[in-house]
Amino acid sequence: MALNTSWTRRPGTQSDRVGSPVEAIAARSPRSIRGFTLVELLVVIAIIATLIGLLLPAVQSAREAARRTGCQNNLKQIGLASQVHASARKHFPTAGGNTQDLYFAPAPGNGYARAGWAFQILPYMEEQGLHKLAVDNNDPYRGVPTLGDTTIMEVPIAGYKCPSRSMRQSQPTQFGEVYHMSDYAGVITDWTFEWQTVADSKANRRKHEEERQRAWRGLIAKGGQAYSGGVYDAWPTITPGKVPDGTSKTLLVMEKSVSAAAPQPSPTNWTWWEMPGWIGNADWPMMRLVFPASFKVKDAVPRSDTDLRVSANDPERAFGSAHTVMHGVFGDGAVRSVGLDVDIDVLYRIGVRDDGLSVNAGTMTQ
Repeated sequence: MALNTSWTRRPGTQSDRVGSPVEAIAARSPRSIRGFTLVELLVVIAIIATLIGLLLPAVQSAREAARRTGCQNNLKQIGLASQVHASARKHFPTAGGNTQDLYFAPAPGNGYARAGWAFQILPYMEEQGLHKLAVDNNDPYRGVPTLGDTTIMEVPIAGYKCPSRSMRQSQPTQFGEVYHMSDYAGVITDWTFEWQTVADSKANRRKHEEERQRAWRGLIAKGGQAYSGGVYDAWPTITPGKVPDGTSKTLLVMEKSVSAAAPQPSPTNWTWWEMPGWIGNADWPMMRLVFPASFKVKDAVPRSDTDLRVSANDPERAFGSAHTVMHGVFGDGAVRSVGLDVDIDVLYRIGVRDDGLSVNAGTMTQ
């Protein structure tokens, strides 16, 4: 007797509407397929937005930490280059000469460096070629043929730029030149003198002698003073072995104040606290002020980039930072943090090489 393999369909059952076992199984387990509702979609978007909101600060914090590390590394290299300079030249780099005598070649006769500390340490920051080009060209405002007729001050030096401030440069001049800035400066301890002029007079010479004794008590002292008529007075240099307070307790170079509202100085109006950029000598672009608190000099109070200024043209004479703390390199090459709210007297003591006052590292950050 043959086996009957056909399905018996009973009226009124599911099997009446399907034609195979597979269809029957599928029909017994129906699945409805539908898309997201608007409410569900909004919930998913809200969850994603919340996750982004939680992760973004962490990403930004990580980026800023990397930029802060880059800034510290810049200062470490500046400190190392300054130590190599001190070893090779037997003294720390100087602030150079007075502003009206800004040239790359040394002063005639006694040979003190007329360009500032940032220029002097170029050979020890793997920029020997640029240093030689500049000395051979001498005039900082004259184009260099081998650089496409651009000036030395148009060449960016990455090691002088804080990563949190990007590659700061000036607004273009009327000739299209763009000067590159430095975010780091040495220490000056007074500023009430005629330090820029080359005018020769008994009165000016008295002022310059007072300036030498009062304004240049940091590790980076002025190299000399030029006078009209081709007279050049070289000033005493600072050697590592003759720092009464000790190189480990004396600030060499630190971040300087820059307004976030006006990061690009103007060559037209000549933003004198920034121009002509990293090639600057014994003046505000590459030197910043420390002062005793009793003198109540607001220009010496450190400022964050985001601190309110009186105006976009509010002069910058102090140290400061784009970070939550300032970073500075000391005479021994160590990079240390200094609080933006540091006591002004503490800042003065670490800036001066010969006041005989010791500062505990813990007092530099409050």
